[in-house]
Amino acid sequence: MRYRMTFSKTEAMRFTSHLDLHTTIERTMRRANLPLVYSQGFTPRPKLSLASALPLGFTSAAEVAEFWLKEDLPVDQIAKAMHAAAPPGLVIHKIETAAEDAPNLQNALSSAWFLITFREAHAGLETRVAEARDLALLLRIEGGTEQVTDAAHMLLQIRTEIES
Repeated sequence: MRYRMTFSKTEAMRFTSHLDLHTTIERTMRRANLPLVYSQGFTPRPKLSLASALPLGFTSAAEVAEFWLKEDLPVDQIAKAMHAAAPPGLVIHKIETAAEDAPNLQNALSSAWFLITFREAHAGLETRVAEARDLALLLRIEGGTEQVTDAAHMLLQIRTEIES
């Protein structure tokens, strides 16, 4: 049975890398005694995937993971077991069943929302953000070749908010 989990990576896990987060979720599921489905091969691993890699040092409010279980268990039973086994910094919000023919998480993810908080004021920040609406360049280096892409059409919204 295929399940999707929405969770948060909070301040206590802020400096946990993507691979370590993956391992932490695996261990949490084992501690919760969930009947995990394992991959085939020389070193079987639980069938678990995360929607996207969160940069090191970032926290999140809504990350998504997908996992498979051998048995069809009620989502409230899975959630209760996961809550009890989760380490500090990993907050489970929701677990739901997913259709077996649903697209994988990387293809299903269409956007992300980022909040960047500066510790001090930056002169001209509003102007620079306004310019980014029109021109957002991505630099990708593959095999020693640099490729620059204008990603402005990918920005759904960008704004500044000044706290007073």
